Amino acid sequence: GESAFVSRQSLERLINLVNQEESVDVAVSYEGCNDFYTLCRKDTSIDGHSHEPDMARKLRPASYAADVLFGAVREVIFYAWGRSLKAAGPPSRCQDEPDGAERVARTLISNWKNAKAIADSRGIEFHAILQPVAVIGSANLTHLPYLEEESHSRSTDYQRVYPIVQRLMQSEAAPWMHDFTDAFDGDELIYIDGCHVNARGNEIIARRIDDIIGPRLRAIESTRSAGAD
Repeated sequence: GESAFVSRQSLERLINLVNQEESVDVAVSYEGCNDFYTLCRKDTSIDGHSHEPDMARKLRPASYAADVLFGAVREVIFYAWGRSLKAAGPPSRCQDEPDGAERVARTLISNWKNAKAIADSRGIEFHAILQPVAVIGSANLTHLPYLEEESHSRSTDYQRVYPIVQRLMQSEAAPWMHDFTDAFDGDELIYIDGCHVNARGNEIIARRIDDIIGPRLRAIESTRSAGAD
């Protein structure tokens, strides 16, 4: 895992491991929050990543005065309008373009299918997991009321894209695709913001992943131990 990675970087990581002939028995791609938060942004390409806008700005011809002026104006606006403007962020292709949410959803599924093909070619067991986020499912969000108040925030992107991904997963009927969006349904307080969870949330996810890959890993370990003996 890496901060702000999306499924495209997970795919590239798998390719790098395979290229270097690393020993891999099982690979898990756990995606959702970062993909839709990042790829719904119009200032990021559909195959991009969260640092792409910053990289583009740094590659433009330097203009110190313009950068200082832009930064000052932005801070004044943020101070005057507060969290609502920050929450809105860059324009969203998932909200503004007729096929935007569909394209983002299909990009995730495509990255997963490409990773599965690579894994299969090397005898690696591959699983893709759709990550839960606060505004999808029935989690207890009484301590995070702002998620419902900011109707133009990235919460709307999740509400647009997640149902499409779930539809595509159902149509694929692939046993290696897993929907974890119900993992935190109930009264227990799990989320600390729209995506991140507390220690209890991490435990729930770890146990569900172990239910999927644990038997295979334990069988491999048992075989290797027997061979060593």
